[in-house]
Parts: sequence; structure tokens; C-alpha cells
Amino acid sequence: MPQGQHTRFLSRNRHILRHCLASRKSPKRSAIAAWNLRRLGQGGFGETSWLKLRACTRLAVRRGWRSLLVSDCMVDAPGSFSFRGPGGNWLLLFNCRCGVLLDPGMANMWRRGGNIRYDSSDGRSLAVIVPCAGRGVRGRVLSLVSVYGPVSGSGFDADRRVMFDELSLLLSKLPVRSVWVVRGDFSAEVGSRGVGEEEVLGRFSHGRRTRSGHQLMEWASGEDLRFVLSFTRQDCRDTWFHPRSGKGHPIDHLLIRPRDHRFLGAAKVLHEEPLAETWSPYTDHNPIEVRLAKGW
Repeated sequence: MPQGQHTRFLSRNRHILRHCLASRKSPKRSAIAAWNLRRLGQGGFGETSWLKLRACTRLAVRRGWRSLLVSDCMVDAPGSFSFRGPGGNWLLLFNCRCGVLLDPGMANMWRRGGNIRYDSSDGRSLAVIVPCAGRGVRGRVLSLVSVYGPVSGSGFDADRRVMFDELSLLLSKLPVRSVWVVRGDFSAEVGSRGVGEEEVLGRFSHGRRTRSGHQLMEWASGEDLRFVLSFTRQDCRDTWFHPRSGKGHPIDHLLIRPRDHRFLGAAKVLHEEPLAETWSPYTDHNPIEVRLAKGW
């Protein structure tokens, strides 16, 4: 084709070329999110709780979340139920103070894997075992652990020790070769990285370390877990802002084993304004999102 005709062909068919190039782009990778939903299920799953769940599922579809690790549930006993949401039937599994929300595809994989879950006796942690069938990760297992810790303060040291003991017992039941994702509202700030903490905290950690943060660091080091958010650069990693002072605090954390880091992408804290989303009526915490590696 002569040069002039070639140029005219490209200009007339620019929309076709644009469509072809767009179809070659790789799709957005799936993600796991974690969120404190403030007294989800209090007084039974009434209208307020359903509003929260509907808002969560809508945001999950837009962001590509396959599962959501929920904290601050207010129910009397462990349980589960499915409900109609975007794309099919979603499944919420919960212990007394935490839960795991699975999208329709992930819920089906969990059921095919044998409905395996582990609940701590104190009601503050829950583990859900999901076998994955994605290309490249077929046969691998994803262990999702949701945690809700006691509020900070010296008066809750005993409750925090019980929580860590129960959580360690729960982790000992997880498949060793699975990919662990541990998320919780620990009400603890771990602060900046110290000497000898390079495997636990990344170079983007900052701030002060609270009393409960020292206890969380000691437990995470003993379990060979690292804080994922500290390995990713982000201007604001605060997940909760004090209602009176307005000061932000990074008290929600996402932990994994170093060996599993290659299966996860960058993690970040989401904020309302950049996303043009509003969740203030439902919770005063910001969600944490981590992308899964290609193929999940």
C-alpha cells in the first residue's frame, strides 16, 4: 500500500485500532480487601447491616475484590449465610467479632474445597481455607485469616495475650503450603523499623510504636510474619482518624509470611476522595487492598 493510502487508512480506522489495542491489555488483577465495618450484625443483621453489605459488594465489584476480611462484627455465635448481590450469591462467614466475605466464585471454590473454616474460642479470629483454580495457581490454597483485637490500653493486656495465643493456635492449623493472608484491626501502631526488624517491617514504615504495637511486633516476629503495607510507598497509610482531633492512626494491618510475598502485589490503604466513594455513613475506617499475583 502506498504511503499516502496507508496514512488515510489509519486515520479512517483509528477507532478499530484503538479497540484492538485495548483488547490486548491485561485485565485488572483480582484483589483481597480488609475493612472494619463498625458493629456489623449488632442486634441481628438488620437494615443498617444490610446497607453496609450492599455498599461493600458494590465497591468490591468495582475494585475487583474476590474476598473481604471483615472486623468489628457484633454477633453472638459463629455462623454463615449467603445473600444475593452483584454477580450472584455472596457468602459471609463470621465468628463473634470478625468475618470473611466471599464473592460468588470464591464461595463456590470454598464449598468445593470442603467448607473448611477454623474459629478461635475467644471469637476474635477466623480462618477460611479456599483452594484456588486459577491458571498458574491451580492446586494452591489460600488461607484467609480475619482478626479483631481489643482496644489499646494497659487495661486490655490480658485480653490481648489471650487473642495472640488463640491466633497462634489457629495459625498452626493452616496448611503449611498455603498462602497466608492475616488481616486485623489490632488497635496497634507498630511505628518505624528498628535494628534487626528488616524482615518484619519495610523501609516505608514510620511513626511511633504504641504499647499494643510492641506486643503485636513481638507476636508477628515469633510467627515469621511481615507487615505488607510497610513495604509499599504511600503518602497516607492511616486507616482510622480520631473523631475529635482528626489525627490519623495506622491501626489496621495486613500480615503475610515472607515466602508468600511473591503471590501478592502492592498493598495500599484506600481513601474516599480519590475514589469518589463515600463510606463514612457505614464506618470510620478506611479499607486495605492488596492485589493478587497474575492467575489467581
